[in-house]
Amino acid sequence: MPTTLSALDDFCLYRETYDKLKESLADSPLTPYPKLQEKLGMQGSLWIKWENTLPTGSFKWRPAQACLNALTAKQKQNGVISRSSGNFAQALAVSCK
Repeated sequence: MPTTLSALDDFCLYRETYDKLKESLADSPLTPYPKLQEKLGMQGSLWIKWENTLPTGSFKWRPAQACLNALTAKQKQNGVISRSSGNFAQALAVSCK
């Protein structure tokens, strides 16, 4: 039977995942991008997050780490396989090291 998460459950799951990842996360810088903001006619500030500074050059590193952290010790002993050969698979491989 499928279960649904309430907003509070969802937040708690997010927070738990963040707490597990924060030790291994490298900060990716945020920089203002006023020229693009002006070109788009945006009010306020536009900031760019440079995910290409993460270990695999993409944001997929965080979800790969989160997936591995969610595995039990027994599951980890069995190993992991990815159907992807893209950014997620690369992030998973790096995260397994």
